[in-house]
Amino acid sequence: MLLVDAGTLREASRWRRLLALELSLEICLPQVEGSRQNELRSAVDRQAKACGCVEGAAGLALFLTVYLLALWLNVWRPASSLGAMAAGLGIAVIGTFVGKFLGLLRARLSLRNALIEALREVEARS
Repeated sequence: MLLVDAGTLREASRWRRLLALELSLEICLPQVEGSRQNELRSAVDRQAKACGCVEGAAGLALFLTVYLLALWLNVWRPASSLGAMAAGLGIAVIGTFVGKFLGLLRARLSLRNALIEALREVEARS
């Protein structure tokens, strides 16, 4: 989606558009000076391309740490080794998905804020 005016910026900042799996946004705002336009373009590009991988890895590490602490402190003891491995695998998957979801949500919130900032910039110059 080519962002060239207030209308396209407003449309791009709607949640329906932001939650799409494939985001392709390009800013070309003739109303905004070159260096400021580059800053806005950089912010939008960075957040549109964010995948949440770092947060997914952090979620995995956190959930597995809690799981291993629970085993070590005898807070929870599975009935068998197979049960412990299955629970550990399930917790790893859940932790990864939770972290990934939170990372993508953070990126989309930041993207929306960058788009709203660009919209304000365009409206101020109009």
